[in-house]
Order: sequence, then C-alpha cells, then structure tokens
Amino acid sequence: MYKKLTQIFKTMNNILVATDFSESSKNATEYAIQLATRAYSEITLFHVATLQVIDPVAPAFYLDTLIQEKKKDSINQLELVKSTMQQVLYPDNGSLKVHTKTAIGIPSSEISEMSSDSSVDLIVVGAKKGDFWARLTGSTVVDLLNFVDKPLLVVPEKARFEKINSIVVATNLEEGDTEFIKSVIAFAKTFNAHVLILHVNEVASEEDEEHFKILKKKIITDLEYGKVHFEIIRLKDSSRIIDLISEMDNADLLALRKVERGFVAELFHSSMTKDKIYNTKIPLLIYH
Repeated sequence: MYKKLTQIFKTMNNILVATDFSESSKNATEYAIQLATRAYSEITLFHVATLQVIDPVAPAFYLDTLIQEKKKDSINQLELVKSTMQQVLYPDNGSLKVHTKTAIGIPSSEISEMSSDSSVDLIVVGAKKGDFWARLTGSTVVDLLNFVDKPLLVVPEKARFEKINSIVVATNLEEGDTEFIKSVIAFAKTFNAHVLILHVNEVASEEDEEHFKILKKKIITDLEYGKVHFEIIRLKDSSRIIDLISEMDNADLLALRKVERGFVAELFHSSMTKDKIYNTKIPLLIYH
C-alpha cells in the first residue's frame, strides 16, 4: 500500500522542514505533518544553529567546544521533536517517516544547500517577524527565495491546517507559467483539491484574453483534471492579491511564481505586503 501511494504522490516524497524550535516553526512543522500524512511523504526536520560573535583572539579550542555544544543541543532538540512526530500515523497505520539534520551557519545558505538534495520536493518554513525570519539575511521571505530553487511553502503563524480543498493560483502569464501551473495542479491532485487560476492583469487586452483561453484549453487537455477553474482579475496594485485571496472563504492556499519581473516580484518587494504575509492565515506556496 505504501509503495503504491508514494508512486501516485511522487511530486511530494520528501518535505524539508526548517525549524528554529520557535512557536511559528512548531506551527509550520504541524502543518507539514498534515501534508505528509495525506501524501505519504517523508519529512526531513532541519535545524541551523547560529554562533554568536566571538572575540577574534579567543583560542581555537573555545570555538570547537562551542560548535560541538551547539550541535549537541540541536541534535537533542531535534530528537525530541522527532519522537513526537513519529507517533503520528499514515492512513495505513504506518508511523510517519522522519529524518533529522543539523548544521552550523547562516540559516538561508544552509537551507539552500540542504534543499539542493534531489530528493527534496518541498521546503516548509514558518513566518513571523522577529522570529525565524529575523535570523535570515535581510530578515525577509524574499531573501530565502533568492537562495532556494525548490517550491517553498511559507506558513504564517496564524495558519492552521484543516484541509486543502481549494488552491488559488495567481499568474500574469509570464514565460514558464504553464509549467508552474501544471506543478501546482499536480500538488492539488494529492489532496483532490479545486484549483482557481487567476490571470492578474490591470488591463487585460484581447490578446491577453485569447492567450488565457489557449492556456486554459492546453491545461485541461494535457492534465485531464476536472477541478480547474479560470478567471481574469484586474488589479492596479499587485500587492492587493493577498488581501483578495484572504477574503475568499474557501481559499486554503495561494500559489505564486517568483520571477525577476512582474507582479509577483513587485509583491515581494512591497514592505506592506511583507507585513500581510506574517498576518494572513493563508499559507503561500511559492515556485521559481
């Protein structure tokens, strides 16, 4: 049974959960557990320990001792979390498969290196100001996005996993968005969820609308998934997209693709939007 289901849900075999043991990270871990049990995924729980500023004249043995103490503390905390997680069962009553990893360094770069493993399909992190993200270079979601090339699920502190019945995809039809949308739909199939594809464009021309119709036909034909819906939405301020999705009663997840230009890039460079990311209840699934 387990092998059969992992073949079906092969898009999410291994979830990398970055934690600093804060409340927001614990919440993200709980969210990842719910995803993993439904998709028969394994979880790699990853903690990056950081070192405080050390006097440059301090002896080398002091630094070595400090590193070993940090690693030991990290491993002990990870094992405690792992033992709790392994009490969770898959639907076939098998114990949740959990691995632990630890590193010393800068969280963003260490997470990037860890996620470069080909077995990692999704990275899950918690978001809260002054918490986990405060330890990342620049203290923003966009900084981590500049390091990783795997799908990133940002779980706000207020988010609670109840179900994934509806995923909203925001796109302005940049080059490469077709594959992005297909990836999101593959993710949605794991949960048998509906997918609403919003073409975000302040002034959608006839050419844009025709392009959108072609995309709709191609996706429906290629994927043969009947739970995909399409809609054009006109927004002058791209950062309003999170407000809009937050107001939807049935939206469980917002999927975005980060590109160098376009509304998603502008969205992540808006300080106002960053504040909304930390306060929204809707997790963000971000692709490159």
